[in-house]
Amino acid sequence: NGGNIWMGCHDVSITESLLTTSDGKQLNFLSNNGLIPYVTTSNISTNYPYLNSYAIGDQILSHDKNFDTNNVLYNINSAGNPLMQFMEEIHDAQDGNSEHVYVPFTEGWRTTTTAPIYDPTHADLPAGNNRTPGEAALVAYGPAFGNSMYGTILYHASHINSANKGSTAEYVGDRRLFGNYLLESAIRYTKDAGADQTFLAPTCGDISTTLNASTPINSAGVWTIVSGIGGSFSDITNPKSEFYGQENETYNLKWSINCDEDNVLVSFVNACSTIDFDGIDDNITFNDNYDFSGNFSIELWVKSEASNSNIQTIFSKRDANNLSTGYDLRLLNNTLSFNWNDTGSIASPYAINTNRWYHVAVTFSSGIYKLYIDGVEVNSCAGVVPTNTTSTVDFLLGAMDQVTTSPFKPVNHYNGWMDELRIWNVGLTANHLRSMMNQEIENNNGTVKGSTIPLDINNLSWSNLEGYYQMNQSTDIVSGNLQPIYGSTQGRLRNSDTYQAETAPLPYTSGKDGNWATTGASSPWTYCAGVWSSPNSIGIDGTTEVDWNIVTISHNITIDTKNVTVFGLLQDPSTSLIVTNSGTQDETNLGHSLRVTNYLQLNGFIDLIGESQLLQDEGSILAANSSGTLERDQQGTRDFYTYNYWSSPVGISNTISNNNNYTLPDVLNDGSVSASTMSINFLTSGYNGSPGTPGATPLGIADYWVWKYANRLSDTYSQWQHVRSTGNLLAGEGFTMKGVHNSGTSFIEKQNYAFNGKPNNGDISLTLSSGNGYLIGNPYPSAIDANEFILDNISDGAGRAASNIIDGTLYFWDHFAGNTHTLREYQGGYATYTLMGGIIAVSTDIRINASGAEGTKIPEQYIPVSQGFFVTADTGGNVRFKNSQRVFKTEASDPSLFMKGDNKKNKSSAIKTNTAAEDSRQKIRLMFDSPKGYHRQILAGVDEHTTNDIEKGYDAPLTESNAEDMFWVFKENKFVIQAVNNFDKNQVLPIGIKTNIEGISTIKIDDLENITSDVDIYFHDKELNIYQNLKESNYEVFLSVGIYLNRFEITFANTQTLNTNEIDNNTAVEVYF
Repeated sequence: NGGNIWMGCHDVSITESLLTTSDGKQLNFLSNNGLIPYVTTSNISTNYPYLNSYAIGDQILSHDKNFDTNNVLYNINSAGNPLMQFMEEIHDAQDGNSEHVYVPFTEGWRTTTTAPIYDPTHADLPAGNNRTPGEAALVAYGPAFGNSMYGTILYHASHINSANKGSTAEYVGDRRLFGNYLLESAIRYTKDAGADQTFLAPTCGDISTTLNASTPINSAGVWTIVSGIGGSFSDITNPKSEFYGQENETYNLKWSINCDEDNVLVSFVNACSTIDFDGIDDNITFNDNYDFSGNFSIELWVKSEASNSNIQTIFSKRDANNLSTGYDLRLLNNTLSFNWNDTGSIASPYAINTNRWYHVAVTFSSGIYKLYIDGVEVNSCAGVVPTNTTSTVDFLLGAMDQVTTSPFKPVNHYNGWMDELRIWNVGLTANHLRSMMNQEIENNNGTVKGSTIPLDINNLSWSNLEGYYQMNQSTDIVSGNLQPIYGSTQGRLRNSDTYQAETAPLPYTSGKDGNWATTGASSPWTYCAGVWSSPNSIGIDGTTEVDWNIVTISHNITIDTKNVTVFGLLQDPSTSLIVTNSGTQDETNLGHSLRVTNYLQLNGFIDLIGESQLLQDEGSILAANSSGTLERDQQGTRDFYTYNYWSSPVGISNTISNNNNYTLPDVLNDGSVSASTMSINFLTSGYNGSPGTPGATPLGIADYWVWKYANRLSDTYSQWQHVRSTGNLLAGEGFTMKGVHNSGTSFIEKQNYAFNGKPNNGDISLTLSSGNGYLIGNPYPSAIDANEFILDNISDGAGRAASNIIDGTLYFWDHFAGNTHTLREYQGGYATYTLMGGIIAVSTDIRINASGAEGTKIPEQYIPVSQGFFVTADTGGNVRFKNSQRVFKTEASDPSLFMKGDNKKNKSSAIKTNTAAEDSRQKIRLMFDSPKGYHRQILAGVDEHTTNDIEKGYDAPLTESNAEDMFWVFKENKFVIQAVNNFDKNQVLPIGIKTNIEGISTIKIDDLENITSDVDIYFHDKELNIYQNLKESNYEVFLSVGIYLNRFEITFANTQTLNTNEIDNNTAVEVYF
């Protein structure tokens, strides 16, 4: 026994000539790839059948297709020497196929080799010397090379079964003659990759199997993946390697050995169809994607399901065993951190808990990282772009990859839920994040647009997305792959066989009636009992109000504990949203604000109780197709002899347009019982209104007194336009209206009205021509800032308009007395406001003081809901109201004043100092009591934006022509409000006085704001050379009939040297002549 056996997997293409083979040379089979290596007999399985001697001429035995692979299939019966053996390949031949075998020619054998003896008539043998391939081979053997150690050479040809090429094992045999016996070897050369495998996986995710390829002889095999997504081997050279694949994937695996190969199909049938992260092995792989080379952002919603002291990876693109490259977002001790490269890290100082969803975002822009939670920036730091990982590292959700340790499975799994993953190639701003976090997004012709709030996201292109995954389990998972909404990279789900709840607030929704701020089981919000906070709650930092939520209301909700601000509000039909405060639920309620910064879809009913207000920011949209309405109360004079100047915060309701025209019956209701309003009975005859019976019969308004003054020649009584109850009014136009009851001598009673309609919103413009005046009014269901309104309509100073559309002065009618419908007997006037401040209306009858019925209402910075006022054109143009002018200010506690009977100014002459949050400018209000009984207040103040010249918006010209009056005089003009840049000792403010009868005129301080004790205020009578310190006493002077333009002035220093007849500081100066 022993010796060398030559074998190979090949088709013989050349028959080697024995004549050219020298002694001692081993004969090798040839293949198309060269010589075939050999192995010793210790590497093969052999058997040793004994040989019998047979005579020459014995015939070849017939054979069939059934055989034992441990036996030689054919034998020659030989009675003597030389011996001869017939050998065929050892496997079942297939019917209808030929096994191509090349036979050596007899002429080429050595002389010492016994020629074959065969039956030339046998069906298995070809005829003739030049034989062609057939189904059998003759093998001749004899002494080889003259070297006995090699025994007798055996030469044979290989074969191939054409029907089974590439998939069936090949059996070859070799024989050597040693002395008295023949060594027979039946060798199974293994190129077999094993049988195909199909698995019906009980769970989804990573699936593995043990492969079963045959072991190669004298060479190494190698496994490769021909097709299939993912997959890996525990050892690519091990024929029994573990193979790791993915569910719902079929793999074509190749086992390659030496000069041949075989393939096996491995199929894992089941695929993940749900998303969840169990903290054990669930994750989603996006393969080698989402490396960055510049600015980027990643955002998503997360809800942790377990407090943790170990690392839980939310997303990552790095190898857990090599943290020198890549990045990850992780939870550790319930704290979020984003980490990159070796040591880069930005962490939140605030821990998250397991009871609600959080929106998390990391942004990188121009070398600065920022970390956001629920849109609140919790940290920032400088850093660099993460270094790209090798191509073997995957971007994972819910775990971190590791590619260096078998079986190469991810680690640091996350236990919780995730939703709405977006990966960007730009550094998002806080506004971007806040605009999108409560809604899915979509492509609007290349621009990112909200799916819930149908608005484009400013300065953000759809192409800025690298990948977007909404993670909707019912639609976004196909064959185990998470489909992108944008991008080409799928995410492969691993081991996720349970559903996560799709409860991230996209957007917030109501689930039942209730109070906005209620938490727990009684909360009206759909998932507030377990996984939400209330919309507009305090952020994770404990101080920031999250005022950028998007909310859909499908039930009846009450706001009564706080001012609420949201990014978007969508209210369904047949629902009510009540905005109120604690206390009595009527027009006296202190109210709260509802502010919508970007979008309002109003299909239900918003009820603003008491002082409650609806605000919308600049650019905030009221959907034109909104079908709902808003109700807001306002009180005017109850007396049917006195006017108010009104405007409406709503227009007629439709689903086509906003800021609609209206008639009073369209929008104005009887609010005598605010909880149960009634239609008003507009009286079309007579002059007096009627009070009705509250809650039973409606009040009556005499529509004769409904007038407007729309872009008409200034100060021209005949230009008033009669509106009555049938005339149209434009949004932003003012109108006059009297009360419903004879109040006698009391003018402080109020009547409540309710405006109901589609709320006005956005830019509202009214055309004002040069030389004209316009009665306009606050058009919104909120207060507006008079300063902002003025600045939007002038160009001087800090004005924003292209020209001075108005002269910068607002005039508010104050009708404070007079039981008459006769114009000349009205007791009232125009209170005035500029950027410097306001003054009360001039009073015209000294007898009013006895009853207190004088002008007492100083216009404040904030104009309340429904308040009308006059403006006068400068160059003219479009007078603009804008949402940026809107503000929540109440009449009860803020500087917002509706001109109705019970409002009082502070009559104290004590020095008043405003808080830092209020107006801190110095102001002096002087009062002039004339001989005939007129009471005129004038104002001077300090503003850094002004000079002693005329400034539009600050200086208010005198527009009335009263018989007696006092005013500031500069630049040859008369003013009732003057702004200067200082009250220094060198400042001089000239004053003019007009009298119609001779008598005593009194000048006094009516009010001081922010005037310190070291500032003296002198009234200087230049004719008499008298300086009277008005902070100490009034100045009284007897004046003849006339206009005094150069005699009086206010100074802040006494340049006169007083003699021994110095005036007593505590005695009013009385001068008679």
